[in-house]
Amino acid sequence: LKVSKHNLSIAVHNKINAATTVASTIYIASKIGIKFFATGGIGGVHLESEKTLDVSADLNELSKTYMNVICSGAKSILDLNKTYERLETLGISRVGYKSENMPGFWYQQTNKKLDWNFKKLIDLVKYLKTFEKINDSFDVKRSVLIFNPIPKNKSLEKKLIDQWIGDSIKKAKENSIEGKDLTPFLIREINLLSKNKTLKANIELIINNALLAGKLAIKFTN
Repeated sequence: LKVSKHNLSIAVHNKINAATTVASTIYIASKIGIKFFATGGIGGVHLESEKTLDVSADLNELSKTYMNVICSGAKSILDLNKTYERLETLGISRVGYKSENMPGFWYQQTNKKLDWNFKKLIDLVKYLKTFEKINDSFDVKRSVLIFNPIPKNKSLEKKLIDQWIGDSIKKAKENSIEGKDLTPFLIREINLLSKNKTLKANIELIINNALLAGKLAIKFTN
């Protein structure tokens, strides 16, 4: 079961094994004192959201829960432009580690400028400590997004990704696949079209994000 905040209690009540989304993960982690969380890509504003109103609960939770979230952007299958704008509207800090622009998940960069680019690990740690103090001083609970691009030698071509996404969306519409079933369908379909290239990229960026999160956590507590 895919568990976000809206059905977390149902999974607990029924004792169902589940996989947590970014929203439910940072919610649970924040309650037990965890301050750093690595993921692949966050959820965001879905394509054609003006018709479906489909916006990930991840964004809302990031705006009201304190967590240092390391990611490689929002998932490529989302509307990255609208997601970028929504993050600003919600007051979520968008900083890069060795990246001027928001990454595109499977590819290195979009054309969306981040709030700041930290080129050195120690400078990023100092900022995160300042961020925590500001949160505490104003009694605000809010996350900071640390964008860490997929390693350049593991990145895929945006042109190819756009093509795979377009073909997958077309197939989803032909088969009337929508709602919560759409994202897993698209990811599976894109993986097939790419001959596992997107899966391999996914693994590489998650490992890279976990490595950065570990380094930041160590520096932050010392």
